[in-house]
Amino acid sequence: MKRKVIQLAEKTHVISLPINWIKKFNIKKGDELDLEEVGNTITIKQFKQETESKKIQTSAIDSNEKTLKYTLSALHKLGYDEITIKYGKEKIKNPLYEILPLFLGFTIVEHDDNKTVIKKISREEESELDASLRRAFRVIISLANSTLEIIKEEKFQNLINNIESETIVNQLTSYCLRLINKGLYKEKQKELFLVTVIWNLEKIADEYKSIIINLKENKEKINKDLLEAYEKINSFVNGYYELFYDYSTQKLSKLSEDKENITKSLNNIKVNSKYENQLIMKLSNIASKTSDLSSSIIALNYEKI
Repeated sequence: MKRKVIQLAEKTHVISLPINWIKKFNIKKGDELDLEEVGNTITIKQFKQETESKKIQTSAIDSNEKTLKYTLSALHKLGYDEITIKYGKEKIKNPLYEILPLFLGFTIVEHDDNKTVIKKISREEESELDASLRRAFRVIISLANSTLEIIKEEKFQNLINNIESETIVNQLTSYCLRLINKGLYKEKQKELFLVTVIWNLEKIADEYKSIIINLKENKEKINKDLLEAYEKINSFVNGYYELFYDYSTQKLSKLSEDKENITKSLNNIKVNSKYENQLIMKLSNIASKTSDLSSSIIALNYEKI
């Protein structure tokens, strides 16, 4: 659709709005519109203090417990505010009480033998995206360091707290993706790269969780070289947190060198057990997934290159 620019005064240029759009959204003289500028594109939106609630209904009839959890997680991240789950005659075990804590600001508002309705009950703000993402980074760093201390001090009874930290990361990353899909991240050109960062953070937390689960089963003393490598990788993760919030090419170059040194260190460690070999694999995965943040962080900071 093309529109000609009309000049009304020396510095005032206007274009007409499509009449069908005006009628559809009942735009009247004096109404405010939202204008969003991205590069050579301007997006015009109807201004609303509160966006309309998005509702959806899904069936659990052909789903097992895991499939239903995946479905609800996807719908939450897509930005739906009210989700109705319909049940069949043969009800599966209800996973809602397990997954609902991951949905920040949601609660069950209706429940019977035929259906369950979960609904958003809190307001979502643009500022919450940055706050939630920053906290996800910090929880991962805390999880990494506290797990290392547990290994060093052999206080394996404290591992349960670290499992809960990984759950918090999932909660925060899911919320970040939801806020992005709700249109609360304004830099559309960078949106894909931010999503990639968030997705990778969740995967990094998953690797630390896997280490914790193996620790609970084995509770073995780890050799000194492996502990030193673990400490370097934790510092490496922290380095990417600092890079994300204060980008510089110099920092990224240093982290690239650190990654090479970490890989060499892990390859040279002599393992004494199957568990240590598994730990090396997990630490290598953490280093790789953290390094994978590089391209997205560059894209998010392209103005500084």
